[in-house]
Amino acid sequence: MTLINGGRWLLVVSSSGSVSYYDLEIREPVKRLLIPADRLHAWGDYSRSGVSAKIAVDMDNESALLSFNLALYTRKTYTYKTRIDLIQVWHVTLKPDNQNGGSRLVATFLCSFPYDYYRTLGSLSLLGNLVAFGTGPEYYEPCAPSAYVAIVDWTTILNPSRKRHATSSSYLRKIIRTCPAAVQLLPGDMILISSGYEMRFYDTSSIEVTNHIPPASWPRHWPTWRLNGFSTDPRNPDYLRMYSCGNTNESRLVIVSMEGVYGISIPHQSESVPKCVALKEIHDRFCGSTSGVGYNNAVLLGDLPLLRMLYFSWPESSSDSESPGVFSNASVTKVEGKWWQMGYSAFDEISGRVVLEPSRGEKLVVYDFAKFQNVAWL
Repeated sequence: MTLINGGRWLLVVSSSGSVSYYDLEIREPVKRLLIPADRLHAWGDYSRSGVSAKIAVDMDNESALLSFNLALYTRKTYTYKTRIDLIQVWHVTLKPDNQNGGSRLVATFLCSFPYDYYRTLGSLSLLGNLVAFGTGPEYYEPCAPSAYVAIVDWTTILNPSRKRHATSSSYLRKIIRTCPAAVQLLPGDMILISSGYEMRFYDTSSIEVTNHIPPASWPRHWPTWRLNGFSTDPRNPDYLRMYSCGNTNESRLVIVSMEGVYGISIPHQSESVPKCVALKEIHDRFCGSTSGVGYNNAVLLGDLPLLRMLYFSWPESSSDSESPGVFSNASVTKVEGKWWQMGYSAFDEISGRVVLEPSRGEKLVVYDFAKFQNVAWL
């Protein structure tokens, strides 16, 4: 589940591998199909996450109209014992909706290639022409010796006919042998690999490509930088978010841990060292409860049925006044009844929208902090 920048469009991926969307700006949001599921049946994913599909989005910030690429991982099976894991890349644009009035999202298929490892794909990242994915931890095997992260240039395996999925696993990729909880591609040939308690930054420019899985020698690659001491839940995909800083040579990462919110300035050149600053302390009852994180806000869902919008600022920002569109520490709303037992969430900082999906799979609920706790049910 992902909220596109601005909070209007909500993307939802189903266990069957289809992707749908809601327009949250209309009075009664309707679920619309964006990417259909393949004809192959999708069995459940037996990892802790309990899902069989994942998505990652790469926004085109240079486009005048909404435009982004989307990576989609699906686990499909012909039978219970025969499975096919695919990673697809799609291009999504905003088009006029002449039939219903308004606008709609349209997806164009670009390519697909198989994920050919027996362990569950646990993390997915998309940036430019690169897609990165890592094997996820299993409850019986927290970190297998052969766990790895792969980086693929998807533009080299274009197969625009969706009827012809790339079935060969001999495509070129870069391999980093490590046990990832989350991966995040960064500008300048850098990649962040998180284990939940440690952040490791690798310069991938010197890593050779291979088409053998596993590689013949499993070469060891050492991180350029390593940051320790982050007590995060590796099963929660929402504890970190990366931001590109325009007209600068750095990106910024916001991390929510059990101790507080941290900001990391990451230079695009590997010879420069990242800088980490503490942005906000978190009260004990909200520890490890991230529902979403932004550049100046985090949404926390604690032990109590309260959804809290937490405000923080970076050192160069003024702490005396709040920027338009950001919300104060006092922004707290009660999550009614069973809805606070959240399974998945999405958060958009610009609009102040939070979407919760209960763990029992009932309807989605939208909390709108910008409109004084306005609630919509989907």
